[in-house]
Amino acid sequence: MNNGGVIETMLTARSSGNPQGGGGFLFGVKDLDKRYSHAIRPGTIILVAGHPGAGKTTFAAKMCYTNALMGKSCLYVSFNEERDKFLSWMKGLGFDFTELENKGLFKFIKLPVLTEDTLFSDLMDILVENIHKFKPQVVVIDSITPVSEILGEKGAKMRSFLQNFLTNLSRSLQGVIVLVAEIPLSTEYISLGSAEFVADIVIIMKHRVEGSRLVRTMELRKVRGVAISVAEIPFAIREGEGIRVFTPPIMRRSVGPDLRKSYELRCTVLKDVLDHIHPGMSLSYLTPTTAKGPGYLLIPLIDSVLRYNLKIALISYRLTSAELRHYFGEFLKKIGMETIGRELWRQVVYAEGINPTTHSLEEVLHKVLDALKRKPDVMVLHGVENLFIVYGNPQKTYNNLFNIIQHNKTLGVLTVLLASMVDERVENMLSNIADVVISETYEIRGSVGRLHPHTYVWASGSVPKILGYDEVLECLEEIRGSSSECGGGGAQQR
Repeated sequence: MNNGGVIETMLTARSSGNPQGGGGFLFGVKDLDKRYSHAIRPGTIILVAGHPGAGKTTFAAKMCYTNALMGKSCLYVSFNEERDKFLSWMKGLGFDFTELENKGLFKFIKLPVLTEDTLFSDLMDILVENIHKFKPQVVVIDSITPVSEILGEKGAKMRSFLQNFLTNLSRSLQGVIVLVAEIPLSTEYISLGSAEFVADIVIIMKHRVEGSRLVRTMELRKVRGVAISVAEIPFAIREGEGIRVFTPPIMRRSVGPDLRKSYELRCTVLKDVLDHIHPGMSLSYLTPTTAKGPGYLLIPLIDSVLRYNLKIALISYRLTSAELRHYFGEFLKKIGMETIGRELWRQVVYAEGINPTTHSLEEVLHKVLDALKRKPDVMVLHGVENLFIVYGNPQKTYNNLFNIIQHNKTLGVLTVLLASMVDERVENMLSNIADVVISETYEIRGSVGRLHPHTYVWASGSVPKILGYDEVLECLEEIRGSSSECGGGGAQQR
């Protein structure tokens, strides 16, 4: 069977009259577009396969929607969904296909039930007729699985359909064809014979349950002409975005803390170790598990945040935002710095408490991305030790925190990790990951058994220092006095 001539004849007018040819297609997923969209050329076939409910239709619909918004009309062909149900479902994710339909940039077709005898003639006639009249630049077929069930996934007819009909169709369109395919839940491979061979880009979408948490991952199996640096990527489904992935940032020489800008710390005893911090730096503040307090040397950091009018995003993995505000307020009240506490919360643009037992580690990562939408200057992650405890995979947790820090570095966001030292390995990991480490320990002084902190301070490029209790109090007095002189903090910009 050779359908190439039929397709070429019927689409000649469309091909010669296309003013928008020449590429410029997008996946509609930010990180994928950044790294791989240049691989989507006219004539590209993309196979999106995955488990039921993994997000295949959402991915295909987002690609259709994104390109249609750019003026590249999209034809969506479905074997399963009714038009009204599809439009309603997608509108819930923030995709208004009705508006695009009214503008002539989107068309939805529900295919009738096909048999082996009618498949080629009916399917080809429906596709070619609509393509000829509508002239789309993106065609989605959701899904190709019923075709394989009718023709036999490894039979000659299936190979003919894929290699002759669809390949010639993609070339004639000078656009993109997106094929959606089902993978049974019990397997992690595609069983569509020539589908992987024919496709230029193959994306596998999976989900699994770890404990009681749903984990979503996307595997880039093939991107023709492009080296794949990370094969499996965590993703989330978000309202208004559809599919969101987070690929580990590439560490470039030009990306790092912004040394042209600095936030000074008003604390003389810190001057020889840590007299300032830069946007994009990372700081780990560690306290004993039996003394979970905010930490005295957070005060110089807070003072700097207020002086430079920095916006804060706060996520806690142990407390609600209300609890965190209460306990921190009580701490500041006891050391006579209530005013600083009230001013601090005016700088918080995002605050959320997250129970890690109800989310996968990948979902926790996407919660950080949600917070970054508020464009903070400082990202504070509190109770980080619970991520190591709950997920039981220190290496994977370290990898995710490392990627968060590297991502924040590219945005110029200062990252502060607040954690208890649950064990030596976690303490070492959190120390290794940061540009600045502040670690509190306590000793008993006096007959009444009063605890006094000894604070280890280290910054990249400096010699570590241990501050005694009296030196810490001296630091706090200096900040208290400076704050009083300028009327409770006062915002400055350097």
